[in-house]
Amino acid sequence: MKTVKYAKEFTLSVKMKCTNPGTPGNMVGPPERCYPPEPAEFEVEHVHLLSDDGAVLAHLPTDVLDEDDLEALNELAMEGDDL
Repeated sequence: MKTVKYAKEFTLSVKMKCTNPGTPGNMVGPPERCYPPEPAEFEVEHVHLLSDDGAVLAHLPTDVLDEDDLEALNELAMEGDDL
């Protein structure tokens, strides 16, 4: 039996929601007024598989994205990039 693997590029639309805007922290002043920064947190609301013309082909489960994908999306979201 011969196995053939195909590779195809596709486009995903990912909608995310900010669940915690984070805080810049404070490292100046008396110790009792100092606290570390907290990063913003985001949650994936939905993932859509898109056709070449942008039409939604399928609604995918949010767990289709692995940790590396989520980390990259969170970084883009924190930079304010349009996702």
